[in-house]
Amino acid sequence: MIKQFASNNPLVLTLIPVLVLVHLVLGFYFPNFSNLMEGSDNLWNIDFYAIPMLYSKIIAFFLICGNAFLLNYIFNSIEFYDRLTFIPSILYISLLFLFPISLQLSEDLISHLFFIIYLYHIFKIKQNDDARNSSFLAGFFLGISASFLPVFSIFLILIHIALIIIRPFSLREHLLPSIGFIIPFLWIPLVNMDFLQNLILFRSQLHYSNVNIGILIVTIVVVGILIIIAHKKILERRFKSSIHFRKMNSITLIAFFLTIFTCIFILGVSDSYFYITISVTVLPFILSYAFLDLRIKWVSYILFYCLLAINVIKFFV
Repeated sequence: MIKQFASNNPLVLTLIPVLVLVHLVLGFYFPNFSNLMEGSDNLWNIDFYAIPMLYSKIIAFFLICGNAFLLNYIFNSIEFYDRLTFIPSILYISLLFLFPISLQLSEDLISHLFFIIYLYHIFKIKQNDDARNSSFLAGFFLGISASFLPVFSIFLILIHIALIIIRPFSLREHLLPSIGFIIPFLWIPLVNMDFLQNLILFRSQLHYSNVNIGILIVTIVVVGILIIIAHKKILERRFKSSIHFRKMNSITLIAFFLTIFTCIFILGVSDSYFYITISVTVLPFILSYAFLDLRIKWVSYILFYCLLAINVIKFFV
């Protein structure tokens, strides 16, 4: 399967809805995994748990597929690789399936959508082109994303770092992201006057104490090895790639380390594993290289199938 996604045949994307549907059906018949999650962080006071389960799963289906397709479109259109590949889409859903947020409509899926759009506008910035429009829109979509999951606010710094890496300094271009970011928050007081205090509270929880410790260890090892393989391949490509690729790759790596720092900080402050979910939107841009142009592919392939196996086994243990 992974070999087909690494090809340039777009028909392989038809497997994404099938895999998402199978996952949702398994979640319906074996609901223990979905019960690991509790709490809500969205500033709009939307109770996603009050939505009828059938409608919740239908909307989640379209959001998951849409996020996977959009992320893959960005990877190809920004030319992170020199030919078409559909690895990012399968990696997104494979990583997302590790968390209960993949089983019903949640603030996280909505936040992922707008965060992916935010990344798109960052990656669209060119050295010799005016970046005011892209920087404003990046801030605006990040603001929407953060209104559903405030932890994404930390990524406002990423657009400023990207502008420093890509563009000559322009004060206006650095001010516009913050202006765009604030706009969605101007509407929140209409439904939630106390939203400011919720910005610094981490109320969502994942109760992984109820999950088989063996599955957790295997998952961490699998993803960790894939990250190492991907980084090794990225370093090899940097020496012979364009300046544009190096800049985009640098931004992606900064986003990755920002994600790791944020997750570790929140874990230390609130003892919550929930916010590891933010890594799902960034990791596909990195892990994709663990499957592309490798001399020895079987290691990455086995690790991928281990990931798929974990996503099935978790329903039964």
